[in-house]
Amino acid sequence: MGRIISVPEKDNNKTGLNVYRNKESVKVMEQIPLFLEDHVLANTADADLAVLRLSEAIDGYRTYTEFYGADADIARKRILAEFLRDGLCRIPFADRNCPDDLCELWDAFERNAHEQGLRKDGLLPDIRKSFFQHAADVLTRYHADNLPGAGNHYPAGYVFMKAGAWKQAIHTLRASIASDPDNARLYGYLGDAFYLGGNLDAASQCYFEACLIDPAALDWRNMQNHELLLLRQELMEDHDGHDANGEAWIAVQAYLHGMIFPRPMEQKLKLAELFERYLEKEIDYIENRQAQTAAQIFLIGIVLCAHEPLLRQIKGADFAAIRARMKDINPTLFEQYLKSIGKQQKRQCGNQ
Repeated sequence: MGRIISVPEKDNNKTGLNVYRNKESVKVMEQIPLFLEDHVLANTADADLAVLRLSEAIDGYRTYTEFYGADADIARKRILAEFLRDGLCRIPFADRNCPDDLCELWDAFERNAHEQGLRKDGLLPDIRKSFFQHAADVLTRYHADNLPGAGNHYPAGYVFMKAGAWKQAIHTLRASIASDPDNARLYGYLGDAFYLGGNLDAASQCYFEACLIDPAALDWRNMQNHELLLLRQELMEDHDGHDANGEAWIAVQAYLHGMIFPRPMEQKLKLAELFERYLEKEIDYIENRQAQTAAQIFLIGIVLCAHEPLLRQIKGADFAAIRARMKDINPTLFEQYLKSIGKQQKRQCGNQ
């Protein structure tokens, strides 16, 4: 039988899926030789499921049951194959929110797979790989004229990243950020794409930029940097599970641990804009004394003080006052911050 799940051509009603209406799917099943062992049928159906030949997989599991009787594992996998097939049939590929629909379908499928007892180290990684490769193919075909604009919660660049297409993911996410520069979630995904592609410095800068905007807005559930995830978990435990305080300081802690760092800022205008933001946050902090605001001030202060010569050219900016505020907000972390600067200066002297 042919490959039923191949990406369909565009249809007139823009729904996208003629995928499972292949004529071969309604052909009468060929007679199975009586000497065929049960594991051959099961393995063949599993192989079909792994590469998203969903109709063949469903037929294979059904045939297995007809020949060898009910089997709980076979029944579970057939249910999963039907779930994925039916879910894909409902997605209008030409719709702008197609990436959201695809990723939400995968999230639902993965939850269902875990509930059904499908092992993480078994079929699931292969199915995931095939799913996102097909999802990337769909986006390329249906949204080639505006990939950066496709998707809302899950951008097209995220789908390419999950498909292992790092360069395409980076290119698309950068274009998305150009249209939405204050989107922390996009910067987080760009950091993930760089991280998975092996460019750790670029990844660290993207993570820092995301946290500078709003660390809580990052997609922590799908974060690819395991060191950052571990640090976040430790901070949560230190704060007895209070998400606000633990998550608020993760960027500062990650910086002090050398996991993330700001990108160089050479333009006075950019630094002046950041200083204005610092002043706004400072006013908010004086009024509400919230941990999130305090952590943002501290993080912005790190960037401002890292550009001291340029900072001194900005009207109203006071290097000493910024450091004093950072110390007032969190004396313990400020001491660690000063030590980290001392270590950096020693390394720089040693390299000269």
